[in-house]
Amino acid sequence: MIPRRIITTWICDAARDRYQPRHREMLAHCLTSWLRLMPDYEVVVVTLGNLFAHGEDQWCADRVREGNFIGCSQWARLRFLQARGGVFLTACFPAATPSAISATASGSRTTASWPHRPGIRSSPSSWRTSAAATPGTRTSGTTRGRS
Repeated sequence: MIPRRIITTWICDAARDRYQPRHREMLAHCLTSWLRLMPDYEVVVVTLGNLFAHGEDQWCADRVREGNFIGCSQWARLRFLQARGGVFLTACFPAATPSAISATASGSRTTASWPHRPGIRSSPSSWRTSAAATPGTRTSGTTRGRS
C-alpha cells in the first residue's frame, strides 16, 4: 500500500536562488492546502539540508556544486519515493478537495493522479508532475502538459 505521505522538493541555495516571491507564495499555498485538506498525510519537503538523508550520490553532489538544483530535485524525488514511499507532487499543486490524491498500485509499478480541474491553472509552471511508490519499489510517474 502506498503510504499517506506527500513528498515535494524545494532545493535551492540562497546565494544562487532564482525563486521569485510568487514561487515562495505558491509553495506556502500548497503546503497549507495539503495540511488543511489532507491532514492524514505526512508532508516531507526535501531541501539541501535533508537531500542526502537516504544516502549519498556522487552525481547529485556534483549537481549541487554546479548549482543544478533541478537535476537534484529529479534525483531526490526518486530517491525519497524509493526509500520512504508516498506520493510526489511538485510544489505547485495545491489541494482543492480533501483526499485529492488518487494513488493505485499494480505489482511493483505505482502511479498517482491529480484530478484535472478545467480552466484552473494552479501552477506558475507549464508542467504538472506526480508519481507514487510503496517503499522499496521503483517509481513510475506521469507528466502532463498544461491544458
